[in-house]
Amino acid sequence: MSMQDVLYTLMNEFGRKGYIFRDEDDFQLQLFNRMQELYGNVRIEREYPTLISGERAEIDIILQTPEGILPIELKYKLKQGHTPIANARYSFFKDVWRVEQLLFSHKEFGPVGYAIFLTNDPGFWVTPRRESVANYREFIMHEGCEISGTRTWWADKKKEKPHSNPMWSRPLSFQGSYPIAWRDYSNNIKGDSSQSGVFRYTVVEVKQSS
Repeated sequence: MSMQDVLYTLMNEFGRKGYIFRDEDDFQLQLFNRMQELYGNVRIEREYPTLISGERAEIDIILQTPEGILPIELKYKLKQGHTPIANARYSFFKDVWRVEQLLFSHKEFGPVGYAIFLTNDPGFWVTPRRESVANYREFIMHEGCEISGTRTWWADKKKEKPHSNPMWSRPLSFQGSYPIAWRDYSNNIKGDSSQSGVFRYTVVEVKQSS
């Protein structure tokens, strides 16, 4: 079974149980714990420190395989959260970019890595009627989209100068092309307005041969 299949299996397992995570840290912890149970004799770490393009970074989960270190990045966004959809999309694209940078520029990583996005906000997976704002068009991730090429965050001229916010300062250039396919997580979750409804997820696989 490939690691991508393992991740699908674990996500489906959480979904069948109707498990809802408190936040992104909880998502990271629970997936980490289940992977430890599956791979008890393998080195697995959370928040693994490294350098990406000369900047310090922490990878959510790494798994040591005979071929190299396998990185996994996670994103978890609840509906009615405080982060605008465009910003959350950029953050996920940056996760995919980070994984690609590790696989293509660090000989100890590879041969594959993953970025996972879990949400109950249809705004991420439903094809929008119109994307009038540049940042929405640059970072669309609905069903059937691909992450590829160079994606640039465009500053709001009324609010900020171009690249005045360091979070958005780096255009993301991808060497490969990564399709977005959404899967059902669970539609049986009941709770407050931010934790109810249908949850879906996507797993993006990055390969050194992409």
